[in-house]
Amino acid sequence: TLGSVWNTYQEATYRLPRRLKGVTALCLVFRQKVHLKGFRFTRYQKAFQRLWAGENDLVYGDSYRIAGGAMEGIGNNVTLVYEGMDFGQAGAGRVALRWRSRLASNAIQLVFADGQGETRHMVRVERAMDYADGVFPLEKRVTGLHTVSLVFLPGCDLDLAWIHFME
Repeated sequence: TLGSVWNTYQEATYRLPRRLKGVTALCLVFRQKVHLKGFRFTRYQKAFQRLWAGENDLVYGDSYRIAGGAMEGIGNNVTLVYEGMDFGQAGAGRVALRWRSRLASNAIQLVFADGQGETRHMVRVERAMDYADGVFPLEKRVTGLHTVSLVFLPGCDLDLAWIHFME
């Protein structure tokens, strides 16, 4: 706590317990009388955050279920879409995934669309009876603003916890 200083506004920064999305009610509770000058939110860089599979902007396909933040039972031809991914000028050269699967191999195609065209990268994740983490290099560094789609190719059967792009 900052303590009170008569007739002085003091700036304080707080991290919320979860990300706010969409239209959300926000309640501020104080234990004493205060004068609130205002507040602001800082937009996070979505492209370089760990994004839960269930936080996608769009999902379509025949075989999947949302379990908390993860997507489970992802089958072939399921697509997860993340919009507004701004990789900036530095860009991303690697992608990290956390998955679980009984199959020996699952093929996932990463599709980066920027309005000018698409770039595709293939990732193969191996068998993992418990959740496993892996970092995979991208064939070409991805820069600028993109919509990113994860396309689970025929023969897939896996659970995906999260995805995280890195420089």
